[in-house]
Amino acid sequence: MPSEAGRSTPSPKPTSSNPKEQLEDLYSKGALIGSGAFGNVYAGIRKKDGLPVAIKEILKEDMQEVDIPALGGKMPKEVALMMQLSIPPACPYIVEFIEWFEGPESHSIVMERPEPCQDLHHYSIDCGGSLSEEVAQLVLLQLLLALFHCEDRGLQHGDIQAPNLLIQTESLQVKLIDFGCGSFWKDSSDPKYWVLHQPLQSFLLHMDGVYTVLDISTMLFRLMCGTVPIWNQETGSLDFPRAVSEEFQDLMDWCFNPKRNNRPTLEQIASHPWLQKGW
Repeated sequence: MPSEAGRSTPSPKPTSSNPKEQLEDLYSKGALIGSGAFGNVYAGIRKKDGLPVAIKEILKEDMQEVDIPALGGKMPKEVALMMQLSIPPACPYIVEFIEWFEGPESHSIVMERPEPCQDLHHYSIDCGGSLSEEVAQLVLLQLLLALFHCEDRGLQHGDIQAPNLLIQTESLQVKLIDFGCGSFWKDSSDPKYWVLHQPLQSFLLHMDGVYTVLDISTMLFRLMCGTVPIWNQETGSLDFPRAVSEEFQDLMDWCFNPKRNNRPTLEQIASHPWLQKGW
């Protein structure tokens, strides 16, 4: 069972933009391996030791900047989020941030690039269009640990979907990637980052939890069943196009309950019998 105990010793707190050297001095940039609304991602190699890395380039015109003194001052929001997550103890189920560089027109974020790996969407396709319950349990458990780490650090990921999860095809370790849609709820080291009135903040935190649960359950259903979930009004439950366990059906029916307030929290999902029965 994955856990945060027993992981390797975390690396020191990452530094901010390297003022003395440019990206091309330290890294070789290779082929495009991903793209999205917030930038392109390239395969790369660190020159000094051959370490495989991923290099994400974000145009300045598409970038949101934040100013957080505790992390080093002004920087791209995505960099700040990843730096906050990387302060020891880090989480092994979130992609490791290495450093970032400021260029004339764009910023570059350097991250680990696990090998061999695929994003979860393409991995499920290679598995025949759906995952076994055992693999799906392992994926969900690691994702929940990553999200609990995000909560502990006062931020949200904001875009939970299969392409934003990497899975190492040999070990089945999962890593959450792409924090371009993420945001801070607060900075625990500086009370001024409680920027919202407290009752409103509590409401928004609750709503974020609701939509995170929907994101997770929609992704999980598609990974298990190969299709989008459809609620059957006549039976008052979901239609399952393939044979799955009663525990999985119960979890999905709970997550997609038509009454929003009757859906589970992340903590309740973590303690559900379907997730627990494999361990």
